[in-house]
Amino acid sequence: MNELYSRQIGTIGVDTMEKLSNLKVFIFNLDTIGLEIGKSLCLLGIKQLYVNDQRVINDFIKGNNYTLKDKDKLVDVSTIQYLKQLNPYVDISYLPFSYKIYEKVDIVIQTKHTPNYNPIDINKNCRKHNIKYILCLSVGLTGYIFSDFGLNHTILDNNGEKYKSNYVKSILNKNNKTIIELNEKTEFYSDLSFTFINPPINIIYKIDNIIENKIILNNELDIDILNSIKNTDNIQIYEVKIPYIINHKSLEEMLGNIVYPDQVINIDSYDKTLEILEDIYTYIHSKTENLNSKHVL
Repeated sequence: MNELYSRQIGTIGVDTMEKLSNLKVFIFNLDTIGLEIGKSLCLLGIKQLYVNDQRVINDFIKGNNYTLKDKDKLVDVSTIQYLKQLNPYVDISYLPFSYKIYEKVDIVIQTKHTPNYNPIDINKNCRKHNIKYILCLSVGLTGYIFSDFGLNHTILDNNGEKYKSNYVKSILNKNNKTIIELNEKTEFYSDLSFTFINPPINIIYKIDNIIENKIILNNELDIDILNSIKNTDNIQIYEVKIPYIINHKSLEEMLGNIVYPDQVINIDSYDKTLEILEDIYTYIHSKTENLNSKHVL
């Protein structure tokens, strides 16, 4: 794995790459969004990709999926051939849309709103089986994405920024505080926490203040730890990001309590932005309310 994905390991890290290499994903529909998601997942190097799009290829469908060549073939069969060329190490296959998907995958991605497959029902069953769910739809030039990773979802990195590290120039206890002078000025993101990696000390320290290149802790370090640190050459600290847990809401809850973002989509008017968002919401909500699902998954 290290040699095959060495470049992206340098970007996302070994831990994330290991998680990706064990990830099993199901994608429903292979139009523009589904195809791009499938392509990206293959290139990332996930373990297993299941797809489902049993439509017969025609000229209209070919306009939404540039990998399709021959008519009268099934969309997923033709697309699988293309995806396998991108990364032969990813296991890619067709999977019927049934209850079996909840036994086989870690996440379900739905990219098409059809009368037979109600997103609310699918999301409910994903939550029931502790499966992550993503719904992403395009509506004209705009789009909609919803994600539900269930209850007690742990966030390990809340900003994606590179972990900060620095060498320590001096350290002392003074007036019930600890003052750590760094070799150079630094900025700590997120939780303002750090640990010593040289010497290795399995304690996380919370920064109370930063003045120029000095870190202030509102308590003195244990004298044994302080002496151990002072007797080490090239003392180095490393940023720590504190994990936290969030509880995702279901699609049904979100549609019942819609909140529009502050970002302006239409460059001329925020009111026009709200009109666009309301059109998207009305489209999704009306479709969902009027569905008579033949497949209750």
